[in-house]
Amino acid sequence: RIYASIRRQRDLLELLHHATSVVHRSDDRDSVTERLLARTRQMFAAESAELILFCGPDPTPATRSRAGADGRLEHDTVGRHALNHRWVRSAMAGRSTLVARAGGREGPPPAEGECVRDAMVAPVYGDGRVCGMLAVSNRLSDVSTFDNDELRLLETLANHMGVSLENARLIDELKRSLARLTELN
Repeated sequence: RIYASIRRQRDLLELLHHATSVVHRSDDRDSVTERLLARTRQMFAAESAELILFCGPDPTPATRSRAGADGRLEHDTVGRHALNHRWVRSAMAGRSTLVARAGGREGPPPAEGECVRDAMVAPVYGDGRVCGMLAVSNRLSDVSTFDNDELRLLETLANHMGVSLENARLIDELKRSLARLTELN
């Protein structure tokens, strides 16, 4: 068991290294989001990983990018009903949440027809405030659930995602400024 635990820690560090490399190599928000969600889902052996971005001070509608078990990335919007869930409110307040396997629908708001058994949610910061949340749900293993060490790792990924999103926003702002200056010239 000790060997398996040490091996799991090494594997998680390796996956964190790869996820960090993905985030810092690209300035394209969509490709970073897609690759990071796929890595996150793989890292935590989860059925799904999703990033919900709140749009300004009024969080509705929020945009959601979700990597499911089939590996496809889906984009949609999330309405007020889903954002009123206590785990989302916790993330919006800047708190991470661990939802251990307890049965039922205790986790973050599920996608249509989905049941959440266990989950982790971490806030994503950008522009000096909470701008979204990163969540993984439904551990693929029937034996284990998410733990506090993995929650800290998810928080690290959420922080990297926040930096990446902020960089993409600043690059877009610079491109618009350059276009305006070129136009004025």
